[in-house]
Amino acid sequence: MASTAQVIANIANSTKFGFYSKQAVLLTDEDHLAFQALTESYQSELHPKTGVQETFFGQIILAVWNLQRANCLEAKLALSEGVDPLLSTSKTIDRIQTFRNRTERNYFKLLNEFRLLQNEPKLPKPAPAKRTQMSWAAVPLDCRSTPSSASSEPQSHTFNHFLP
Repeated sequence: MASTAQVIANIANSTKFGFYSKQAVLLTDEDHLAFQALTESYQSELHPKTGVQETFFGQIILAVWNLQRANCLEAKLALSEGVDPLLSTSKTIDRIQTFRNRTERNYFKLLNEFRLLQNEPKLPKPAPAKRTQMSWAAVPLDCRSTPSSASSEPQSHTFNHFLP
């Protein structure tokens, strides 16, 4: 039986390697030049300018690459089984199709968010708050007081206030 440390390490592997990794993992049989060409193609089309846009850009590239990988794996599996993927009862093909559907939804969501970020107007930095003094007439805090018990002249108080 695996120790707790081994189980935790195995769980972490699912996010380091393979379909669910957060970074592109190119296998030895995958074309590194094709990945580079894909990245450059999207770079020339999307033109990420800020750090946030770069983050979204990296996730978009990863989604596109994983979509291509899923399509290739499905085709290889279909050829090895000799069955059309639409007619297959294989759980592996079901997993690939589920992964592809989730990745495709994620791709379009990322792309939409990226485009919203690009079209978002740059907000000017807010000016530092100015410290001023204001005077105002104090209102009695005791709501039960009657007008006869309150003085006829309001009391003046000064306080520090931050104005935008």
